[in-house]
Amino acid sequence: MASPKTAIGFIGLGMMGYPMAVNLREKMDPAATLLVCDVNKTMIDKFVKQVDGKGSIVVKNNGAEIAKEADTVVTMLPEGAHVETVYLDPSTDLLAGSKGSSWQPNLHVGSTPEIFPQVKAVLQHMGMRDNVFRCGEVGAGTAFKVINNYLSAITSVAASEAMNIAVKMGLDAKLLNDVINTSGGQCWVTSKNNPCPGVTPGAPAERNWEGGFRIELCTKVFKMGIALAEMVGAKTILSKPTLDGLQSACEDESCKGRDARVIYKWLGGTDPREKK
Repeated sequence: MASPKTAIGFIGLGMMGYPMAVNLREKMDPAATLLVCDVNKTMIDKFVKQVDGKGSIVVKNNGAEIAKEADTVVTMLPEGAHVETVYLDPSTDLLAGSKGSSWQPNLHVGSTPEIFPQVKAVLQHMGMRDNVFRCGEVGAGTAFKVINNYLSAITSVAASEAMNIAVKMGLDAKLLNDVINTSGGQCWVTSKNNPCPGVTPGAPAERNWEGGFRIELCTKVFKMGIALAEMVGAKTILSKPTLDGLQSACEDESCKGRDARVIYKWLGGTDPREKK
C-alpha cells in the first residue's frame, strides 16, 4: 500500500467536496497522487480539467479501489444513504479494499489523539491549518458540525427577520449591519453573508441568492440538529418555527436551489437600493 504522503483518496465531488478536493490537490505535494471517485462523471471530468498540471490525478470507480492504494481516505458525502454505500457495500466499499479514515471551511474531526496529526496533515490542505479541530473521539466531529449548522440556520433566519424589519422601516441597511457587527447581535451571517442585498459585497444576496449553501441542504442539516436534540433530551424552542420557515421557503419556486439566506426574500424582504 502506498504511503499517505504519496497517495490520498478523495470520494465525493459535490458542492462541498469539489472545492475541498481542488484545495487539496493544489496544496499537497505535487509529487503525490490524489485518487478521486464520484458517481457524477461530469464532475470528475471537470475536476480533472481544473487541476490539470497540479499533480497526479487517478480516477477510481469506487471506494474499494481507492482504499487499496491509499492509507488516507477523505469522504465528503451528502446523505446517510451515500455514506452507507461508500462504507458498507460488500463489493465496492472502503472496507472491502482496506481500512479508511474518516474555499476555507472549519473541519471538525472525531479521532483518537494518536491518529489526529496524520488526519490534520491532509485536512489542512482543504481549509486553513488553524481551522482543523479535534473535537473528541470518533463521532464527536459530526456532532460539532451538526450543532454548528443548527445554530447557523437559526441565525440566518433571525438576521433575515431583523434586516427585513429595518428595510421596511426605511433604515439604512448597510449602516445597521455595521452597528450590529460591533454590538451584541453580531454573528457570522451579519459579518460575512448578510441576507439583505446591498450589504455584504460578493454575498449570494448580491446575485439573487445564487450559489452559496442551498436552502435545501440547510434544511436537511437543521433537521439533523433537531434529531440530535431529541436524542439527548435537550429542550428547544426555536427549532419548530425555524424549520417551518425553512421548509416553506424550500417549496417556494422563487427560493428553490438558492442560498439559505434567501429566507429574507421569502419573508418579503426587498432590495433597499430599489426605488419604491
